[in-house]
Amino acid sequence: MARALSHDIMYLSRPMLQIYCDGPYLKQRLEQPPGHYREYTYYYEAQALFQGDIEAWEKWNKLLVRQLKELQQPDGSFKGDMGNEVATSLSLLALALNYRFLPIYER
Repeated sequence: MARALSHDIMYLSRPMLQIYCDGPYLKQRLEQPPGHYREYTYYYEAQALFQGDIEAWEKWNKLLVRQLKELQQPDGSFKGDMGNEVATSLSLLALALNYRFLPIYER
Protein backbone atom coordinates (compact mmCIF):
# COMPACT_ATOMS: atom_id res chain seq x y z
CA MET A 1 0.00 0.00 0.00
CA ALA A 2 2.69 2.51 1.00
CA ARG A 3 4.70 1.76 -2.13
CA ALA A 4 1.65 2.27 -4.37
CA LEU A 5 0.77 5.49 -2.58
CA SER A 6 4.28 6.90 -2.91
CA HIS A 7 4.23 5.99 -6.63
CA ASP A 8 0.90 7.81 -7.06
CA ILE A 9 2.20 10.87 -5.25
CA MET A 10 5.30 10.99 -7.44
CA TYR A 11 3.16 10.50 -10.58
CA LEU A 12 0.89 13.38 -9.60
CA SER A 13 3.72 15.68 -8.54
CA ARG A 14 5.97 15.01 -11.55
CA PRO A 15 4.36 17.74 -13.74
CA MET A 16 5.05 20.34 -11.06
CA LEU A 17 8.62 19.08 -10.65
CA GLN A 18 9.12 19.34 -14.41
CA ILE A 19 8.07 23.00 -14.35
CA TYR A 20 10.72 23.84 -11.79
CA CYS A 21 13.45 21.50 -13.00
CA ASP A 22 13.12 21.77 -16.77
CA GLY A 23 12.76 25.51 -16.64
CA PRO A 24 15.42 27.94 -15.55
CA TYR A 25 14.18 28.39 -11.97
CA LEU A 26 16.27 25.76 -10.13
CA LYS A 27 19.02 25.42 -12.71
CA GLN A 28 19.94 29.09 -12.37
CA ARG A 29 20.10 28.71 -8.60
CA LEU A 30 22.10 25.49 -8.29
CA GLU A 31 25.15 27.18 -6.85
CA GLN A 32 23.36 29.81 -4.79
CA PRO A 33 23.30 29.18 -1.05
CA PRO A 34 19.81 28.85 0.44
CA GLY A 35 18.36 31.79 2.30
CA HIS A 36 16.11 30.97 5.22
CA TYR A 37 15.35 27.40 6.29
CA ARG A 38 18.57 25.97 4.88
CA GLU A 39 17.79 22.37 5.82
CA TYR A 40 14.31 22.42 4.29
CA THR A 41 15.75 23.97 1.15
CA TYR A 42 18.40 21.25 0.84
CA TYR A 43 15.87 18.47 1.38
CA TYR A 44 13.21 19.68 -1.06
CA GLU A 45 15.70 20.85 -3.65
CA ALA A 46 17.28 17.40 -3.56
CA GLN A 47 13.87 15.79 -4.16
CA ALA A 48 12.90 18.14 -6.99
CA LEU A 49 16.20 17.87 -8.83
CA PHE A 50 16.47 14.10 -8.37
CA GLN A 51 13.00 13.48 -9.79
CA GLY A 52 13.10 16.18 -12.47
CA ASP A 53 16.64 16.43 -13.84
CA ILE A 54 19.16 13.80 -12.79
CA GLU A 55 22.11 15.62 -14.42
CA ALA A 56 21.34 18.83 -12.53
CA TRP A 57 20.91 16.79 -9.33
CA GLU A 58 24.32 15.13 -9.79
CA LYS A 59 26.01 18.52 -10.15
CA TRP A 60 24.08 20.03 -7.24
CA ASN A 61 24.57 16.95 -5.05
CA LYS A 62 28.36 17.27 -5.27
CA LEU A 63 28.04 20.82 -3.95
CA LEU A 64 25.63 19.68 -1.24
CA VAL A 65 27.98 16.96 0.03
CA ARG A 66 30.86 19.45 0.16
CA GLN A 67 28.74 22.04 2.00
CA LEU A 68 27.38 19.55 4.52
CA LYS A 69 30.87 18.21 5.26
CA GLU A 70 31.88 21.75 6.21
CA LEU A 71 28.77 22.27 8.36
CA GLN A 72 28.85 18.94 10.19
CA GLN A 73 29.76 19.15 13.87
CA PRO A 74 32.44 16.89 15.43
CA ASP A 75 29.70 14.70 16.97
CA GLY A 76 28.09 14.18 13.53
CA SER A 77 25.15 16.54 14.05
CA PHE A 78 24.25 19.73 12.19
CA LYS A 79 23.27 23.06 13.70
CA GLY A 80 20.23 24.86 12.35
CA ASP A 81 17.67 27.54 13.04
CA MET A 82 15.05 24.94 13.96
CA GLY A 83 17.32 23.01 16.30
CA ASN A 84 20.03 20.43 15.88
CA GLU A 85 17.58 17.52 15.66
CA VAL A 86 15.68 18.99 12.71
CA ALA A 87 18.86 20.20 11.00
CA THR A 88 20.51 16.81 11.34
CA SER A 89 17.43 14.88 10.18
CA LEU A 90 16.79 16.99 7.10
CA SER A 91 20.48 17.12 6.16
CA LEU A 92 20.72 13.34 6.31
CA LEU A 93 17.49 12.93 4.33
CA ALA A 94 18.88 15.20 1.61
CA LEU A 95 21.93 12.92 1.44
CA ALA A 96 19.82 9.74 1.53
CA LEU A 97 19.00 10.09 -2.16
CA ASN A 98 22.52 8.87 -2.85
CA TYR A 99 21.55 5.47 -1.44
CA ARG A 100 17.92 5.12 -2.65
CA PHE A 101 16.81 3.55 0.65
CA LEU A 102 13.18 4.67 0.49
CA PRO A 103 10.68 3.98 -2.34
CA ILE A 104 10.12 7.71 -2.82
CA TYR A 105 13.82 7.98 -3.73
CA GLU A 106 13.43 5.71 -6.74
CA ARG A 107 13.40 7.11 -10.27
